[in-house]
Amino acid sequence: MRQDVSLPLLFLPLLAACGGGVSNAAGPVVRDSAGVRIVENTVGAWSEADAWRLAPSPQIDIGGVEGDPTQQLFGVGDVARLPDGRIVIAHYGSQELLFYDANGAHLVTVGGRGGGPGEFQSMWWHQIMGESIIVMDRRPPTLSFFGFDGQFARSVRFDGTPAGVFADGSVLATQTNFLEDPKDGMVRPASRLLKYDSDGEIVDTIGSVPGNEAYMQVGEGSIAVIRLPFVRSTFTVVSGETFYVADQDRYQVDVYGSDGSLQSSIRKALDNLVATEADLEAYIEARLRDAGDNEARRQSAQAMRQFPMPETFPAFGWNVTGRGATPVLLDDVGHLWVLEYNRPGNEAYRWSVFDPEGRLLGEVAFPGALEPMHIGEDFVLGKWRDEMDVEHVRLYELIKP
Repeated sequence: MRQDVSLPLLFLPLLAACGGGVSNAAGPVVRDSAGVRIVENTVGAWSEADAWRLAPSPQIDIGGVEGDPTQQLFGVGDVARLPDGRIVIAHYGSQELLFYDANGAHLVTVGGRGGGPGEFQSMWWHQIMGESIIVMDRRPPTLSFFGFDGQFARSVRFDGTPAGVFADGSVLATQTNFLEDPKDGMVRPASRLLKYDSDGEIVDTIGSVPGNEAYMQVGEGSIAVIRLPFVRSTFTVVSGETFYVADQDRYQVDVYGSDGSLQSSIRKALDNLVATEADLEAYIEARLRDAGDNEARRQSAQAMRQFPMPETFPAFGWNVTGRGATPVLLDDVGHLWVLEYNRPGNEAYRWSVFDPEGRLLGEVAFPGALEPMHIGEDFVLGKWRDEMDVEHVRLYELIKP
């Protein structure tokens, strides 16, 4: 195993000083920097007639509070559509994999809460690769492999937290230690990137990236790590033989080879929104809307106001914590989707779409109640909450004029 070396973070110099750039008023600036492709986007390529959009109504709606119990969802962690149209839900609430046919009718349930083969303690995400459904369990970090028929095949345990599986079967994992250097105040420890083989043996440490930001309180014999609103995180997405790293501190997604070599950097010229006290109050109202009685809400709100608030919002992502879906997605045909940041209280979510070369195409509007988890060539599948906060899984047609 090599010595841990941080992955390089590239910052764009003044464009006037950069040679080899290709630009026009409507397109991105593309240049090469020491073999790394830099794509700096300003405006999208779509016209109003070209822009993609979601159909107004879903084609499939799984979920509800009455009737068939197989339609009642209470903790959707992830959802994906198989090549034959069946839908698989990683159901955190029951620690089960739920299979539905192409019309949303329940087929079979596998897994369950426990420590035996094919069981889960804290399932988080799943990945469809080849003819396998790979499910990640966080406690302890484990990947379990199932066939498309729901039959359990094997499981592999890891020291780090798996982020995804490469096409050759090797695994990218992260490892963060908040307690390595405890201190009062805002902290953001580095997250090591580890590569394992398909049997769970570590192959290499291929770099590090900024981890999740949090507020730490160190007392006598105790340490509290508190997740505050508007803090930064880093998201890592694995696809084929590459992985994508998106740090919310800036609007930039870096693309790496499976060996940790930086291949390209996709950027959008957009300043982070300035955070205000009104934004904090809007966040508190949304966060505590259903949090117990009036006194409980008052105490929770008072506690939130005592912690420091950042001067700016993250560059992209959800404006309320607790969303399960990542704000950075890759669709089935190689497009990168990044969630534009909204001020708290604004639920008109917009997703920017970049083509496989990193060029900005434009934005697609999503209803605020929908958390996309799988985007195909012509569909968007995700978790949706109704006006009673009941969870559904919905599939919408993705219209491409």
